[in-house]
Amino acid sequence: CFAFLPDLVIFEIFQYLKPAEILQSFFDLYDSWLPKLIDEKVCLKSVDYLSNIPSELFIYICAKIIPKIGSTILFMTINEEKTYGQLKLINDQQLFRLLPSLTTLKLFHIINLSDLEICFELCLKYLSLLIDLTVGLYTNRFVLKSSVSDTIHKYIFNGSLLLEVFKLVSPNSCRLQLPNVKQNNLRCLTISLERFSDIFILFDNLPVIEYLSIELSENYIFDESDVHDYDHNLTEKLPCLKHFTFISTVPHLPYKLFEMIIQDMIHLQQLSFKYVASGSGQDISGIRLKKTLSKLINLTRLDFLLIIAYRDNHNINDRHDFLS
Repeated sequence: CFAFLPDLVIFEIFQYLKPAEILQSFFDLYDSWLPKLIDEKVCLKSVDYLSNIPSELFIYICAKIIPKIGSTILFMTINEEKTYGQLKLINDQQLFRLLPSLTTLKLFHIINLSDLEICFELCLKYLSLLIDLTVGLYTNRFVLKSSVSDTIHKYIFNGSLLLEVFKLVSPNSCRLQLPNVKQNNLRCLTISLERFSDIFILFDNLPVIEYLSIELSENYIFDESDVHDYDHNLTEKLPCLKHFTFISTVPHLPYKLFEMIIQDMIHLQQLSFKYVASGSGQDISGIRLKKTLSKLINLTRLDFLLIIAYRDNHNINDRHDFLS
């Protein structure tokens, strides 16, 4: 039985276990083990072991562990994929008030939008050092897209949370609203957008962005008015942008739009894109793509996937310049 083993032997066993495994193995033996775990710092600073653990263990950690080590925690991950209700429990107990040093928070498989909104409110209230936030939001089909967009706007893009890194992983794309995008701190952003014009709103309001990853909603239908009269001088608007990812599976997005946003990003060092050519791909060729990229004089890495739906085999032979 563990209770009769010397402390040195126990701590040697700890070296072979993950923090969650240690807590799961020892938490229900004796309360006297808790200070020993804390003294050995096996569960400090990074609390990324809350995923896929039994509910009773999660409740115990929230009640017994976090109150004692909260001031040292810098990183926390919450994943509701297999243990639903974690975020609600943390909200109800207002555990964020015990985490004054937290800088990074990752929330995965969050289903309830109201839980997320309460979490954001508590972040505003207690987590003044929070700069890195990841949200994996998987709301059900009854939640309106506008509700998701409103929540992201209220807490992220109006400057309420002073984040440097924000990543939104969600089947619900966002529709941005002017003039409510005010984010002068974001250096890294990953997001799915509902309209092409939303990209321009970001370009106009992220002056220090360094990493930008955008996925355009597959349900987007191109509208010429989305890009009418846009001043696309991105050389001045995005002086810090070094890494840009653009993913579009929209079947009829004109190549000129892709060209418009890419060709002036002269500070780029890395570019990744997925693009589905409109029609039979007649508006794009290897020569035109080369011309688009030729202005990116600082580019050191290029990853891309072009999807072109040819209607007959003759076109393939005619378009051999794509392979040159």
